[in-house]
Amino acid sequence: MVSIVVATHGHLAESLLEAAAMLLGEEKNIWAIGFFPGDSTEHLLLQFQNILNKFENEDILILTDILGGSPFNTAARLAIENSHIEVISGINLPILLDIIQNRTDMNLNTLVSHVINISADTITTLSKNINHNQNDLQEEEL
Repeated sequence: MVSIVVATHGHLAESLLEAAAMLLGEEKNIWAIGFFPGDSTEHLLLQFQNILNKFENEDILILTDILGGSPFNTAARLAIENSHIEVISGINLPILLDIIQNRTDMNLNTLVSHVINISADTITTLSKNINHNQNDLQEEEL
């Protein structure tokens, strides 16, 4: 199973995990790290290390909010030093839910490829979905 760390600015990571737990139930081996005003990157690194030390050489996927932000940069530093760690930026709730549901069936590399492939589908518009659903209904009537 791939362990998950969600690292974001502010309370976003914690809120994403709370929402995921509401929808899927409580999960093991998943943590939230928040980076707040006044925090140092050294403190952020310590938070990561405290979690990562529990799972030496196990696959870990770190999900961050913004490419180039402090959580991403700190996670990237760790991933460069550890081949069993991968980092994805741009986390949202649909992607997190998908990762949680697939992390026991996929290894780290497969899971990352899967996430990249589905990521564009996690953001959509109402009009696109209404048109798509209307087309499905019309096809069923034929």
